[in-house]
Amino acid sequence: MPEGTSQACPACGVKVMLGYAKCPKCHAPMPNATARSRRPSVAGGGGTTSQPIERIDGLGGRGWIVGVVALVVVAGAIIWAVELRGGGETKRPAEAAVPVETGAATATAAPIELQPDELPAPNLQNRPDPAYVADALEGELARDRLFATVDVAGELLDVRSAYCTDPRFSEITARYIADLKASGLVRIRCSETHGEQVYERAL
Repeated sequence: MPEGTSQACPACGVKVMLGYAKCPKCHAPMPNATARSRRPSVAGGGGTTSQPIERIDGLGGRGWIVGVVALVVVAGAIIWAVELRGGGETKRPAEAAVPVETGAATATAAPIELQPDELPAPNLQNRPDPAYVADALEGELARDRLFATVDVAGELLDVRSAYCTDPRFSEITARYIADLKASGLVRIRCSETHGEQVYERAL
């Protein structure tokens, strides 16, 4: 063996390479085994040692964990900024215009029933003119040669004719009863031309 790379066993004298803790032959403990084991071993290539090589990042393999944590922090900051900026915006018109239903507003009002003495008065502006209806009746009687004089006296239709009892006279007069009532007349009186009353009755 080259000089300096071995030593003699103190028990049997066999040369043993440096670094062995015991003699391979007699298994006696070698004196320099502890000191030698602490020295760096020389590899065949020259200058490298057997000590573990540190990671280039200096974090012993934990660099990827730091990177993931950094990405999570950045993503959280971006989301927080977007939420903060969007929180101050006003509601859209469609959202603000949504009606809110209330029970009192949706309830329908019950119809108000009027007592007989509270009924509204008839609209006098829309009713026909009684004088106009009387003239129309007088004209139709004349066309059938049932000559008569028809006048209005308050709520009374005053007729003077020689045909008060003629069936055609009664038929024509009946066609005007609805208009006569609508104009405010309630009774009809028919008299002979010389003044004798033939009848007076309600329309």
